[in-house]
Amino acid sequence: MSPTDGPVLFYDAQCILCSRAIGYILKYEHTEVLQFASLQSAQGLKAKQSIIAIGKPVSDSIILWHKNKYYQNSQAVIQTVILMGGIGRLAYLLRIIPPFILNAVYRFIAAKRYTWWGRQDNCRIITPTLNERIYKD
Repeated sequence: MSPTDGPVLFYDAQCILCSRAIGYILKYEHTEVLQFASLQSAQGLKAKQSIIAIGKPVSDSIILWHKNKYYQNSQAVIQTVILMGGIGRLAYLLRIIPPFILNAVYRFIAAKRYTWWGRQDNCRIITPTLNERIYKD
């Protein structure tokens, strides 16, 4: 897989927290470079298969494809916030924290996300703004 039109954020569309995060990104992203796709979509499944093919475990909540590299877990969140531009670029400072600590916090929240925020059966309503930003392979 190699999306060429910019970074693609694959997210768990059943997760209310994840869907709200996409809404936040759409509202506050300064750069408008991110494209989005559900992990449950055909494109999301291809991304997961690409990661499995290189022998890595696959995140079930967020994957970012950017500059020919997959980011997962806390690194995907940090890189996404940086890509949003504006004050989000300060997320670079989080890189001083060892990844095993950031990933432990991330995995704890990811494991509780359905319990704390809930699960939805339907994907969020596709607005014209979001439709322009959906990654289509």
